[in-house]
Amino acid sequence: QENILVRAGKESVKAKLNDLGLQWSNRDVVKEAAALGKTGNLIKRYKDMISLQYENHVYDIETVLDDQKLTDFIQEDMEKFNQEVKEPSLTREGGSFQVTPSAEGLEVDVRKTADAIREAVLNAEEYHNISVEAVCEVTKPKHDSSELEAVTDVLATYSTRYSASDVGRTQSLELSARRLNGIVMYPGDTISTSLLMGERSPEGGYSSAKGYVGSQTVDMVGAGICQTASTLYCAALYAELDVVERSNHVKTVNYVPYGMDATIYAGDDYRNPNIDLKLKNGFRHPVYIESSASGGTCTFTIYGKKTDSSRQVDYVSTTIQETYPEPQFVQDANLPYGYMVRTQGAYPQVVASLTKIVRVNGVETERSVLHTDKYIPASAVYNVGINPAIPPSEGMQPAD
Repeated sequence: QENILVRAGKESVKAKLNDLGLQWSNRDVVKEAAALGKTGNLIKRYKDMISLQYENHVYDIETVLDDQKLTDFIQEDMEKFNQEVKEPSLTREGGSFQVTPSAEGLEVDVRKTADAIREAVLNAEEYHNISVEAVCEVTKPKHDSSELEAVTDVLATYSTRYSASDVGRTQSLELSARRLNGIVMYPGDTISTSLLMGERSPEGGYSSAKGYVGSQTVDMVGAGICQTASTLYCAALYAELDVVERSNHVKTVNYVPYGMDATIYAGDDYRNPNIDLKLKNGFRHPVYIESSASGGTCTFTIYGKKTDSSRQVDYVSTTIQETYPEPQFVQDANLPYGYMVRTQGAYPQVVASLTKIVRVNGVETERSVLHTDKYIPASAVYNVGINPAIPPSEGMQPAD
């Protein structure tokens, strides 16, 4: 009925030895002791009795623990010893950063702890106040809190405007921005924007709105996320994060200059998208991404540690070609005669380059063309009414 105490750091548990299946295993030794001096020939019996007058004859009592009961005790009662390793975390609240420290992970080694308990119990001279230290595997966190404490400076910020009246597009844009908020990138880390945005489906929280795949304008779930990606891309350019993967849209967009947009297309799996925006932290310190989208403004701010306050980066979008195609007119028997409705806007054919300019103390030290993008054209489409029996609606545009 005696207890055994098992410790792991500041935690401890007790168990009765009886509950661990402690028992006397060589009970036949009683028969051997009872037979001493009573077996064998007369001379042997006499020698045995005489020897007892001068020294004890010791019979060791052997004990065992029940393996299953011992394992169950470690797995069930000592489960609270186990701790997941915790990496430090960084949050920004009320305009300031808060660092949550890291913590080591701890996991009880069932086999080695069972061996330690068994050795302590079976080798004990008495079963009172037995104490054992559990054998635990310690997992060190990959990062230390001090790394995140270096994140203090704004490296870059960039904003774009959107129409909050387009409800479906707005919901997807704002959701994707929330999912990119609070991302920490340690040195060498690469992020996939598509992966962080999550599954583009109603189940994933995204809404349907007008967007385009290739050159076609269609209803699609998640329309609006490309503006989120483009805003992040622009902020990343000014913060000088490494751009691992980026693609421009097939057609032009109106929320960033030519050559500064970034498109995403998940295809069958957002975790392995056909087109993605991937960024890498090439600095020696972590960076923190803060994003927000509300009231028609999407903003990304990237924080880190400035190492050279004299360095300034600018980007210049240069339009090499911009040509608008002729509009198309389609006869429509469902519209009143002599009136028309635009069903698709015009997109110009564009070739544009993006140039990076670096200045140190106001003096230009670097000028390089990052890329030259091409955007395909799309004609404006007007449906022209040919039905004289339908009266025109108020505000309907007459056909010239």
